[in-house]
Amino acid sequence: MQIPGISHSGAGVRVSFADSIVVLIVGIGIFVSLLFARIDSYIYSDARGTLLTTQAFLQKGSFELSPFESVLTDYSWQIYRTPSGIYYAYPLGTSLIHLPAVWLANEFGYDMSRSADEKAMHLFCAALSVLFLFLLIYILSRRFIGHWTSLFFASILTMGTSFYSSCGMALWNVNYAAIVALLVINILASKHLVHRPDIGWVLGVLLFVGFTVRPSFALFILIIFIYLIVTDTKQMFRAAFISGCMLGLYIIFSITNFGQVLPGRYQITDFSQWQNIGKNLLGHLVSPSRGLFVYSPLFLISVLGGLVKLRIILKDRLAVFLSAWFLIQLILLSSWYMWWGGGSFGYRLLTDILPATVYVSLLVWADMWQSPERYCRYAVRYILPLLAAYSIWIHVIQGVNNPATLGWLSHPNKDQHPEFFWNYEFPQFLATEEQLMRMDTWFQEQQLKELGRLIKKIEPTNPHLVFYGWGPVEGSNEEKYRWTLGKQASIHIPVSLIKEASCAKEDCNIRIALWGSTYLEQSIEIYINGKLAGTIESDKQASPNLHIYSTEPIKLDSRVTTVELKLYIKEPKAPADYEIGSSGDHRELGFSLREIRVYLVEGKT
Repeated sequence: MQIPGISHSGAGVRVSFADSIVVLIVGIGIFVSLLFARIDSYIYSDARGTLLTTQAFLQKGSFELSPFESVLTDYSWQIYRTPSGIYYAYPLGTSLIHLPAVWLANEFGYDMSRSADEKAMHLFCAALSVLFLFLLIYILSRRFIGHWTSLFFASILTMGTSFYSSCGMALWNVNYAAIVALLVINILASKHLVHRPDIGWVLGVLLFVGFTVRPSFALFILIIFIYLIVTDTKQMFRAAFISGCMLGLYIIFSITNFGQVLPGRYQITDFSQWQNIGKNLLGHLVSPSRGLFVYSPLFLISVLGGLVKLRIILKDRLAVFLSAWFLIQLILLSSWYMWWGGGSFGYRLLTDILPATVYVSLLVWADMWQSPERYCRYAVRYILPLLAAYSIWIHVIQGVNNPATLGWLSHPNKDQHPEFFWNYEFPQFLATEEQLMRMDTWFQEQQLKELGRLIKKIEPTNPHLVFYGWGPVEGSNEEKYRWTLGKQASIHIPVSLIKEASCAKEDCNIRIALWGSTYLEQSIEIYINGKLAGTIESDKQASPNLHIYSTEPIKLDSRVTTVELKLYIKEPKAPADYEIGSSGDHRELGFSLREIRVYLVEGKT
């Protein structure tokens, strides 16, 4: 039956068969749209290793990954080594949840140690988690308002938020943290369920599962326990007892396998940004590349409506406690040293506390939808759809189907240059290939301003240069270049060639920049006169105008006759292995040199 109007009676949500079919069709549409997403590389971030760990347990009866060591060479921070073996570095909850899915995949011949199979399963399960989120939001909305309005609310709160652009791209541990939180909220929002004697046990199990998925879920557990103390002490004791027993078993397991009370990711990390907490908090809310209200402006109606309907929120104890959870975790995240959440799209780091925003939004929107005040009805019926459409464009079109938004993270590496999260000229959600080029150029110009005054440009065709480990000159008359061949290459530059440009009669300090591009992704170190001077990490979409430069000035005096530049390329690549039609090119390429630029560091002797 359809629930007319707002219902705080707590009656169980009953959905007609016809309504169920409509909801499933929309949910499956969301699920399928994610399977055809153009971006599929986020699985190589923190989530990588989740399903391999599941397979290790199914096949070996252990979470230890040594049997798959041959495929772990491409892993980095996702694993860690102990005297007892190799383990996935993130909580095990998501791996355990997928035991049935991976078992079934193995039965059909899929192997999580094969990159293609792992990616396919990741994307399938991630899309499935978004379907679950959609259904849970719909059910929650039905506690307040009818079918069609709930379908609208659930659709925009799924597709217009990071539930779609983050949870749909990889099995981050925020996926199931959000799912478990919504399950708990659905139970607590239903008086029909919350007063059943056995529901405390269910809550305890769910809360423990959430903790095994994501350590920060501990704050949600604390908030829910306090809420239960206020509303139903007996249920709190039941939930605390069962979750405490399960936690005890988890601690025994951790000590046995890892030699510590809880696995490493449960330890307190670096919350050292208290002096910047105000700026970082604003960054989570309004920064152009991480702001909640920038990427999901539909929540502006929640904030404005909440101010108007503050009485409705204050009368709902669950809304008050969930709001406290959101604010406390937002403050903690703002004090974290990597407040922006690493390589991701938009506000991924806030995804596990979105259930609080969803509940309060539904509470406010439902009241506004039927409010006697015309401006409230107009806001939620006409302005909200417009903001929702823009939010959906950001998350569905840009976040999931625009590869440039992924390339934005490495042009340059944003973890090394977090100031870009505040750059309004180059926001992530507006990224294009042209913008990436302009952003690279702008960034390099900003860096080069700090190098000194440009005094010399030396082409790779200059006869005074001595090359070792480089190929012959290639290119057109307009642009000549040389490729490094193999893992080492060096250039010897006569000091006389540099000094003739500016400081011929006195000692001087210079910096040197190599301009060019890399072949695919590369990791390169440059040494100048035997000292490490700079590094470069490039990806497959690297700009053709990369530069490696000396970080410290080089002193040229009468004793220095030659400047030696030596490059160490970690993994040079042969075009024959990567390009169709290049079967004859087996050169091991790394960096192509377009130009050497010399900068005078003025004011130093």
